[in-house]
Amino acid sequence: MFPYAESWREFPTLVGNGLSPLRALRAATGVAAELLSRPDLGRIAPGATADLVALRGDPFQDIDATGRVRWVMQGGRPVHGEERGGG
Repeated sequence: MFPYAESWREFPTLVGNGLSPLRALRAATGVAAELLSRPDLGRIAPGATADLVALRGDPFQDIDATGRVRWVMQGGRPVHGEERGGG
């Protein structure tokens, strides 16, 4: 789960129900990868599969920042971002 389209709304819901922002973000990355038995997902490391998402704001201070995507990099290439007219 990444903050594409409307799925980002799950983060504020998790935080609103008692999870810290860190735990909510981990649930969508490393923890999800562990549950799927996919050690290549959920981390940024050589050989891992990762989408990088840059946000406007600090999601640890304001979880709603997960809905303010500046750009997304997938497969080493930008696929969404302000520099391409998105935002």
